[in-house]
Amino acid sequence: MVLIVNSDAQTNCTSGTPGPLSPHSIGRRTPADKKLNKRNERGETALHVAAIRGDVKQMKKLIKSGADVNVKDYAGNV
Repeated sequence: MVLIVNSDAQTNCTSGTPGPLSPHSIGRRTPADKKLNKRNERGETALHVAAIRGDVKQMKKLIKSGADVNVKDYAGNV
């Protein structure tokens, strides 16, 4: 099963504050990033688990918060 979610996260151009998917935030890791992308024993992140459960509301919240959508679990699934 493949689930695709569009994210409306963008840079706030008026204030110059980078959003979660801003090019300004690429390569920078914060403690929040570590929590968002923390893995369980199968290598799944909270975003993987939300997708497996079909929890679209939680997936959108995680993506908006900056969860990495390209992380693979230990089985190689994105």
